[in-house]
Amino acid sequence: MPATHPPEHIARKAAKSTLLIALLSAVMLMFQACQTTTPIPENPPPASPVVLSEGDVVQITFMGVPELSQTQKIRSDGKISMPMIGEIKAAGLTPVKLQQELTRLYKPQLQVTEVLVTLSSGGEPVTISGAVGAPKQFVLERPTTLLQALMQAGAFGGVGDLKRVHLIRTANGKQYTQVFDLSGSLKGKPTNAYYLQGGDVIFIPERIF
Repeated sequence: MPATHPPEHIARKAAKSTLLIALLSAVMLMFQACQTTTPIPENPPPASPVVLSEGDVVQITFMGVPELSQTQKIRSDGKISMPMIGEIKAAGLTPVKLQQELTRLYKPQLQVTEVLVTLSSGGEPVTISGAVGAPKQFVLERPTTLLQALMQAGAFGGVGDLKRVHLIRTANGKQYTQVFDLSGSLKGKPTNAYYLQGGDVIFIPERIF
């Protein structure tokens, strides 16, 4: 008896069904893979030690002489001024290193020299770079506008393009860039004042001649 073959349209339909089943299976496997989670490491790497910088506020506690305990804000030169010993460099040290240095300096002055240094609050610096006279970092000690900051960095009168001032700000773990045209500020045109926040980065590209 001769072999019989299904009609061509039935064969095409069967092939499409097989292909659909294969695609559904692949999608299910991908979905299951997406549902797996990466376990948290049992021994995460240790956090980097805090290093003090300009604008940070530190609490200095003297265990044996409570009347010397005080709160100090690290100045823009990186120093603090302490009674009996004068000025001391604090920026660039960890709180532990600072308290060790204070203990050493107060040893000739006090019977009980145990000192505790803790960081009360930190100040994030504003960074200015690019085609400016003096690239710099500074901590906001008062409300400061973008124009004022550029004045401090010597951005006017040079080769910087004031029509394309880039302000980069970090929010919720992402960096956002906004471009400002400040060229009209020096021409007497009214412009909106834009105030900076700690951590802002300002970049000025060179003018294209």
